[in-house]
Order: sequence, then structure tokens, then C-alpha cells
Amino acid sequence: MAKSIRSKVKKRFRTCKRQLVSATIDKKRLQDTNQRLREVASGVFVKPATPKNAFLYPDDPEAAFPKVIVAKPLDFRSEAMPHSGYAITGNRRKYVASELESIPKVVVGDDIGGSVRAKLAFVQKNNDDDIEMGAPRSVSAPVPATGVITQGDLSKVVEKEKSQ
Repeated sequence: MAKSIRSKVKKRFRTCKRQLVSATIDKKRLQDTNQRLREVASGVFVKPATPKNAFLYPDDPEAAFPKVIVAKPLDFRSEAMPHSGYAITGNRRKYVASELESIPKVVVGDDIGGSVRAKLAFVQKNNDDDIEMGAPRSVSAPVPATGVITQGDLSKVVEKEKSQ
């Protein structure tokens, strides 16, 4: 049978899609808007001038031919959206604080085949057993992890093997 619009699992899948859109498109758009508002508030903002259309003004030396900007599509397939694994039937939605730490955060990965793909980032926990007293602690960087090996991941592995 088909799932209705009120289905709990389908709502969770839509939430995963919404999180991916928020992490890729909305975040950059909000940063650009915030930067423009700061410039307006400080009195520095200058509206960017668009060049004249070369089809309408062929004799103008500053005119430019308009170009189509191709937007990279978002990859909404289930293997490309890491948190869709948490949107299964019978899964709990409320977690204890210690369980929330183990759930990875969504990180936007490099583009593959013209599409934007998200990855999970697992934060490595430091082992305090072998640290001497007074020694500085090194904070480890998040490790990207996904079930899909991307083209960017393969090229990084090949570069590491060549350098060794």
C-alpha cells in the first residue's frame, strides 16, 4: 500500500531532505545575506553593477553576453543522505544525551557527477589513559564516514598511495 502524507516514516525522510537543503543551500544564502546586511549597517555596501546585455548593446565595449548558471542538483537518494538510516520504522526519535553524541552530524561533501552529496562526520573520542600530566591535549578532527565511496574519496586514497 502507498504511504500517506501523514506517515511517520515519510515525515522523517522529508526531514532528512530538509536538513540536507538547510546544510547546503540555506546556510550559504543566509551567510551571504548576513554579510550584505553587515555592509549596509557599516555604510560600506555598494550594489554590484550588472553589465549591459551584449545582444541589446552590441557596440558597447563593456557589454557582456549573458550566460546560464547551471545549478548543481542535490542528491536526494537514500545512500547519499546519511541520516535517512535513522528514519526507519520502529526507530526511536528521542535519545539520551550520551546517545545524541554518538549520532554523527551531516557534513556537505564534495560534488560527484554534478550533484552535491552529504556525508556523516563521526567525532573521534580522545583516549585520556596515555596522556601524561600537564601534556597538551590534541583535539582530533571529525572523520568523514559514509557507506558510499565517492570519487573524491578515491582520488584522495590514490594520492596518499602515490606519495608513500
